[in-house]
Amino acid sequence: MRLVFIPFLILSILSNFCLAQNPFTDSLKTVLASAKEDTTKVNTLTALATELRKSDLDSAVIVGKQALELSTKLKWKKGIGFSNHILGIFFYMKGDHDQSLAYDNAALSVWKELSNSSNKSEVAYTKLYTAKTS
Repeated sequence: MRLVFIPFLILSILSNFCLAQNPFTDSLKTVLASAKEDTTKVNTLTALATELRKSDLDSAVIVGKQALELSTKLKWKKGIGFSNHILGIFFYMKGDHDQSLAYDNAALSVWKELSNSSNKSEVAYTKLYTAKTS
């Protein structure tokens, strides 16, 4: 009888480990719950989407689209570019290469626009992400 019980006990313990939430993901969700609609929220959304891609790619896409939507609403070019960039990666991971290419091209368009900035830090950022997106 004990031999039958042991595999169930082991399976129960292992399933609890598999279902455990990621503390980093939980923290990001907590921050989002009270965040104002600003660039910090966009950054938090993109961090959450990037983390979610490891376990739930569909949710990562949804959160990435929320980041893109908020960046667009705020007219924050850097956020628009990065949101498009990560969405391009997510759709590539999903095997949807047409969508991936569309988001990558949108990101490259933003990086090209920002490369003419007088802010040296912003220009360096756009050069880095142009290389990553290409």
